[in-house]
Amino acid sequence: MLARQVDIDLEEVQELKVSFDIFDKLGSGLLDKSGFRSLIRSAFLVDKKDDVPETLLDDRWFELQSQATPIHTIDFEGFLRWYQANLFVEHLVMNSSTRVVRDLARRHGLAFDNVDRIHKVFVQFDEDSSLTIEFSEFRRLVCRLLGAEEETEISEVMFRHLWSEAAVQTEAIDFEMFLLWYTGHFGEDERTGQGASLLREYYRSLRPRAMFATAL
Repeated sequence: MLARQVDIDLEEVQELKVSFDIFDKLGSGLLDKSGFRSLIRSAFLVDKKDDVPETLLDDRWFELQSQATPIHTIDFEGFLRWYQANLFVEHLVMNSSTRVVRDLARRHGLAFDNVDRIHKVFVQFDEDSSLTIEFSEFRRLVCRLLGAEEETEISEVMFRHLWSEAAVQTEAIDFEMFLLWYTGHFGEDERTGQGASLLREYYRSLRPRAMFATAL
């Protein structure tokens, strides 16, 4: 209903609601100016060093809770109307990583929160901020996924096998490639025992080769 009222795509409204709820610490359905400022800085401002321009915090978007409690607040409907009115303001651009996550979640039919969680893992191991992961970074990432403390705990053959799955014939993998590889092995949701599952899949893939070699 709200999506229709403000003429914003339903999936976008749902994603905005997730962002709004993160800063609604009390679950009251309201944000004060401080919480709203934090929401804008986190979700939209390209340069996080800049403060939120006061023009984006105009009182017309806020209502007093009561005369006895003179706190200016905004509810989610008010936030949607603010978003619609300010979408193309120069200072207000949804950060690129949020846009990437949102677009990929929609394209592959995955939940935004799950793709965002997987993206945080990808960014953590993209040590040179190249927006891709090279083989050396992938090795460290695989160790994390398998719970290995040292790279020597995992064979070089297995590293190469997993890399060939993820990268195919490229020299580095972007986030979409990693997302498809990750969800292919672990699914979309966070689970326990993922490392053991990946190891079982790997050794199962070797079994036909071993049987063939034995037959020869």
